[in-house]
Amino acid sequence: MRLLLYCLITLLLSNCNRNVVLENSEFPNLSTKQVVLSIDSFGIPNSVYKYDSVGFSYLQGKEVGDSLYLFMMNIRSKKLEVYNLDNLTKTWELSYINLLDSFHSSQKLWSVHFHNLDTIVWHTEYSLNLINREKVIYQQIINNPEATENPPYSLISQRMVTEWDNKKMGFWVQGYCSLCSQKAGDLFFKTPIEVFVPAGSSQNYDTLPITYPERYYKIEQGFNTYINRERVGNKHIYSFAAEPNIFSLDIVSGKIDVFAGRSQSDTSENKFISKKTALDADIKLQILATTSQYERILFDKYRNLYYRFFVPQLPEKDANGLYNSFGDKRRVLMVFDQDFNIIGEYLLPPKKFGDYGAFVGKKGLYLPHLAIPNTVNYEQKFSIYSFN
Repeated sequence: MRLLLYCLITLLLSNCNRNVVLENSEFPNLSTKQVVLSIDSFGIPNSVYKYDSVGFSYLQGKEVGDSLYLFMMNIRSKKLEVYNLDNLTKTWELSYINLLDSFHSSQKLWSVHFHNLDTIVWHTEYSLNLINREKVIYQQIINNPEATENPPYSLISQRMVTEWDNKKMGFWVQGYCSLCSQKAGDLFFKTPIEVFVPAGSSQNYDTLPITYPERYYKIEQGFNTYINRERVGNKHIYSFAAEPNIFSLDIVSGKIDVFAGRSQSDTSENKFISKKTALDADIKLQILATTSQYERILFDKYRNLYYRFFVPQLPEKDANGLYNSFGDKRRVLMVFDQDFNIIGEYLLPPKKFGDYGAFVGKKGLYLPHLAIPNTVNYEQKFSIYSFN
């Protein structure tokens, strides 16, 4: 039996916190060992968020001073928007069309990251930029757009969002071998996955001594090549889509620690594709449903906990004989202590949350609700999972 106590209000934070233990017949081994979970909800009302449907392509929550803010890139309004989640008001907004024009609209925008309340990291195809609402503070040209051939090492941002480092004065960026194929055993998977790029410097990148795990050298993983990274002090914590283990890199000493991170619901090895079909996009999309994925990992500094999302695999077809897709899958929220000992797992409601856009605040883990298509008077809702 599933038991999920879910309290919903749309204007203010609710006071109906309740301790719950989640039970699920599909994954009977999921359990709570040392933590007690309470769930709360709230929403940004339509009077503040004035759009019929959600339309964001980037969502980030961040504590600034004593307040919690939501930073959003809204593709419906074509604006960067900032909301104060304590009083549910809009703090500021800025049209990003002007930013696109400034950095050549033909360039692909890889990522947006709000460094603080007024400063934004804007990563395009050929430049890394630290900007405020008025001007560019630092700009670093990357990937040499005027070169006759692509550079052997290129910078990108997929799940690993580009961030600015105030102490080192530069950018932490995902990197890859642009001349390598993504077949198992190729140099692509043995190339460093993250670099530091000093601001205003054209020198070689400072690569970190971290690559894909060995399983990527041996077996084709399809589209399960994305990486999530969480920065905690001098530690960079990595979660690889096809790898149960969690990797912690000390960026000062270069020491890498590996922690067991397999979910209790990860009970069978993934079905992999052959080298012959490794570059077939349609086959790789199908494999996303029938393979499991490890997603984002987040640190909760208020409780010294780590949260990691896991997506169990599905059979090729459902009970009605229809093909399953990635959108049919459920997510499991894994909870670890500060030493990466697993202390609880929770099966999340179906088609309600994604991992992208989740963030941590003083009240707990904030999970944004997925948008419902064609919703009138849409309210962007969140559930808060708090572990004590």
